[in-house]
Amino acid sequence: MNPDIDEVDFFSAHVQFINRDVAILDLRASLEFAKGSIPTAVNIPLFSDQERAEIGTLYKQVGKSDAVARGVEIFSEKCESFFHQVLGLVNANREIALYCARGGLRSSFVATLLKAVGIKVFQFRGGYKYFRSQVLTELDLFAAHPKLVLIGMTGSGKTEVIEYLKNHPVIDFEGLAGHRGSALGGMAQEIPPATQQNFENLIAFHFARIKGSALILIEHETSLGDVILPGPLRLSLKQEKMVLLKRSFEDRVSSITKVYFSNFTEKELEKFEASINLFKNQISVSTKQQLISLARERKFSELTEILLRERYDKTYQKFLTKSEPNIIKTLDLSADFGGSIEWIKRQL
Repeated sequence: MNPDIDEVDFFSAHVQFINRDVAILDLRASLEFAKGSIPTAVNIPLFSDQERAEIGTLYKQVGKSDAVARGVEIFSEKCESFFHQVLGLVNANREIALYCARGGLRSSFVATLLKAVGIKVFQFRGGYKYFRSQVLTELDLFAAHPKLVLIGMTGSGKTEVIEYLKNHPVIDFEGLAGHRGSALGGMAQEIPPATQQNFENLIAFHFARIKGSALILIEHETSLGDVILPGPLRLSLKQEKMVLLKRSFEDRVSSITKVYFSNFTEKELEKFEASINLFKNQISVSTKQQLISLARERKFSELTEILLRERYDKTYQKFLTKSEPNIIKTLDLSADFGGSIEWIKRQL
């Protein structure tokens, strides 16, 4: 670590970075970045995946000096292009934050060069590895933090309430995961689904911003597509106070139809047909074929009614029965949406 470069950690500095519009530069190779990154970071790799592998092999088989020499040789060939991209991220105060895997050679090298041309550089302590250790700490703190958990049948308005109260201490697991849960949860999504690391990183990031709140509102989740709620956090939900949201069957059908099928393209039809097959033995083969036919005919209300009756309601009822001891309030959004929202606000 260069003593002339300011060393910071993300969870202490991220608020001031946001306020000052300080960009975060991830110098790792694209494969490293794809697995997980610091929230809001922009990836401008110092080395490509292939170059990083070559340098790593040299380091192991020959030695550090040869690996560093090869790295400098590779970088010299693309120095101008690299700095043009990086300078595009520098804010009006000529500041930038950066990191690599462990806060080692890559970030120190670039930080020194940027400082030489008059740019204020913040280097994250310990790089991405240290950040991940902080994420796990924040997730444990979140598991222990008091939470109010929304539960209810599919289409009852849990996500709608979370979105409506986004300016309050809430965390939207579905939004962070880029998936609504269940076999059909990946449909009608505008953002790509998160990796497990990024899902955890985002939860920790949002929790850190609101952990001073007495109570945090969440929706009960376990898995969301390919990601799952971190273990301690997932287990903590069993002990939390729960609010049961209800809606009329007609309103639930209308809500689901609007969310999932408003912009139903041929691509969405392909995703729907693939998702239906994930139900395996949970619905009959004839029902699967009926649902696919209704989707092709764009008869979405009828399709949704069958899905709720034959699949979702039966499964969710078992969960509701187990959760009864934790339910402190039942709110009917169809009867009184405004009053229900006000009640939840008072708890927060």
